Amino acid sequence: MKIEFIIFFGIALLIYGSVHFYIFIRGWQACAAAGGVFQVFYAIVFWVLALSFIAGRVLENYVQNGYADAVVWIGSLWLSVMVYLFFFVLMLDLGRFLFTVFGNTPSQWTDSYESFKLFVGAFGFLLALSVTAFGFWNARTPVVKELEIVLEKEGGEKKEWTIVVASDIHLGTIVHKNRAEALVASVNALKSDLVLFAGDTIDEDIRPVIRRDIGESLKKISSRYGIYAITGNHEYIGGADAAVEYLEDHGITMLRDSYALIGDGLYVIGREDTSVERFAGTKRKSIDELFRGVDVSKPIIILDHQPFSLDAVARDGRADIQFSGHTHHGQLWPFNFITEMIYELSWGHRKIGNTEFYVSSGWGTWGPPIRIGNTPELVRLKLKLR
Repeated sequence: MKIEFIIFFGIALLIYGSVHFYIFIRGWQACAAAGGVFQVFYAIVFWVLALSFIAGRVLENYVQNGYADAVVWIGSLWLSVMVYLFFFVLMLDLGRFLFTVFGNTPSQWTDSYESFKLFVGAFGFLLALSVTAFGFWNARTPVVKELEIVLEKEGGEKKEWTIVVASDIHLGTIVHKNRAEALVASVNALKSDLVLFAGDTIDEDIRPVIRRDIGESLKKISSRYGIYAITGNHEYIGGADAAVEYLEDHGITMLRDSYALIGDGLYVIGREDTSVERFAGTKRKSIDELFRGVDVSKPIIILDHQPFSLDAVARDGRADIQFSGHTHHGQLWPFNFITEMIYELSWGHRKIGNTEFYVSSGWGTWGPPIRIGNTPELVRLKLKLR
């Protein structure tokens, strides 16, 4: 596992550094018209920002205070600016290449060239800032996704359930206590019978959650039959056992390759995240093992954080509904095109065989506290039984 992480982080750092170097060189060239002093100022500010995300992630492992939080915030916001600066510069260079090839270079690119580069550079930076500002607002404006499913199954005396599902909350330094309070208010307003968290409730490190006492906010969630949750990959990155213990201490029932019979009406089966094999060296239970002891004549909901192997669950046919998350539907456009290539279902509702699948875009964010091209959501399922 250590070798895999070294390779993964080595590749990630190489890409991170290469993208920043590319943006820096183009910015340095654009600043030429402003003079050498401004170029030096630009270089210092640029590399401080470029290193802030890495510095913040390292710093919060050793220091838990407001200064570390500020570095994390600066670095996380910069990631979004970096992404859209990169696309801006890339499109600009592509346009310049095409103009050069076809011999139609605009006169602005030849007359007062240095001043024009400075203007375009400033415009690109302001554009990236504007996109980030919009994405910041968008990430804090979750919607309620309404979903209605009718099952031809007996569910005891209760014929209709209101179930609220949230995934990818990512509680921590960025999604802090005020955001948790907003989540609680939104969930309680939906007046649920049951609340389900589909993984990545904690954003890796549990310490910022403990320091801010965010768990006390979660205890305010009101639901007739309680709150059930599963692990996600981020719980495993930060230490799954500690995250599970904390969540259970604050009123959440964790399902780790186990099931719960809710009010004698329906089953919720919670799958361990696939990261268990990489981080704990054990395998999660098979579908057959999960269903041992489950009365399949009753409605069955599966929670599985990462939406892989949907076809295997559909072929088995015993599950009625599966909720997943993980993808964030790309979180930042155009990365949704990548998640759509990786996953059979990146976001939304689809029925495969007799099983209804819903992959949520998630409620919180990872890395940049930004959403572009998608919206955060809570899912309110109206489940009707015969």
